[in-house]
Amino acid sequence: MENHLTPAQAAKRLGVTTHTLRVWDKEGKITAVRTPGNQRRIPESEVNRLLSTSYENYQHFPASGAVAERSVNYDDFTRSEITTNTDLLIIDRELSAGGSGGNLPKWILTDRDGQRFYAKARSSHNALEPEAEICAYRLAWLLGIPAIEYDLVNLPQLSDDFVCICRDYTDGKKVMSLYRYVLGVTGVNPASIMNGYEKFDLVTSVLSNEDKEKHESILYLDYIVGNRDRHLRNFDVWVEANGSMSGLVPVFDTGDSLFAAEPESEIFRACKAGNNYVHSKPYMNPHLAQLELLREKGCTPTLNTVSRSDIINIISGCFTRKRAEYLCSFVTNNVERLGLLR
Repeated sequence: MENHLTPAQAAKRLGVTTHTLRVWDKEGKITAVRTPGNQRRIPESEVNRLLSTSYENYQHFPASGAVAERSVNYDDFTRSEITTNTDLLIIDRELSAGGSGGNLPKWILTDRDGQRFYAKARSSHNALEPEAEICAYRLAWLLGIPAIEYDLVNLPQLSDDFVCICRDYTDGKKVMSLYRYVLGVTGVNPASIMNGYEKFDLVTSVLSNEDKEKHESILYLDYIVGNRDRHLRNFDVWVEANGSMSGLVPVFDTGDSLFAAEPESEIFRACKAGNNYVHSKPYMNPHLAQLELLREKGCTPTLNTVSRSDIINIISGCFTRKRAEYLCSFVTNNVERLGLLR
């Protein structure tokens, strides 16, 4: 006789909430049965079918630590292909434009046509940061959040492992951290303000309505992926020659997310705790407190809805199976809490 699971058991296996299971049952996405007492039960074969459809029918990229030769499309619009051999030349070991430096090995590269790229390797303490960066940017794009496009490539001249790489996003313009820009315009050091609400008001006072929406959407993304390191120095702005800001740079530097430095047990704990303990910046800690700040300020950015299959398709290709299952559960739960799961 086939084994049947309670909604709670099935939801845990699938990485969703029991509410999502009830919706799937009504929509015919999963077949449930009823006990003589009219309680819902999920055949284990149904759970296995969904897991198989979710994980095994997607293309998987090399897992962390793998080394492979492959070509990468860096730009979904121009489809400019660069191979993973000697096409890219190192021109600098310092990340001189944008970003805050950090402690990851970083390079500025150029191809034979003069196109510049930024690359960074994994660190000893954030072993999965390149994979997390890739997943965060892909989730951002699905949600409709402007984001710098990253990819994983194997460049032997830099490392015997994959590195995370993106095109030069400065576009020939002057780039400045939001921290420096706020300090220059207001004369107030944001770091000197301890109250998160007051710091938020100071920062948003220099942003246009369009950039406020981008700023808020980035904080929503940080909640979804559990980013621990969104400070005002990894928000960047484009600055005109006269010193005025021409816009907020699309989101970048989200590698310290998706538990890149943590064991799988921490992901499981976060799923159980509802993302209520994951450290957050720059305004409030933890993430739920920062989300509450946004809601109290009336900040509700317009974002796309995403499906669980979308999330699985992004995450499963970059991590081991068990880690991917935990991360899919974590991200799906956060997306659902924001009302963005379709």
